[in-house]
Amino acid sequence: MKLLEFCKLFKKIQRHMKWDEATTFYWFDAINPNLGQASPMHMIALGRGHKVLSFVDAQIDLSSAPNRKRVKK
Repeated sequence: MKLLEFCKLFKKIQRHMKWDEATTFYWFDAINPNLGQASPMHMIALGRGHKVLSFVDAQIDLSSAPNRKRVKK
């Protein structure tokens, strides 16, 4: 993943989640079970940034869907 692509991904997450920079950096560094117990930064370092981008896009699409059904716990 190129630096410009990383910056766009960072801003996309920050805008969608309405987080500050520190919280967004933490998200990139935190272990994520949806990414196979790897941090997004680790996935990017392994050359799998496209997987992180796909995951983020899918999550944004899910949360933006107008008629999505939520499962009550």
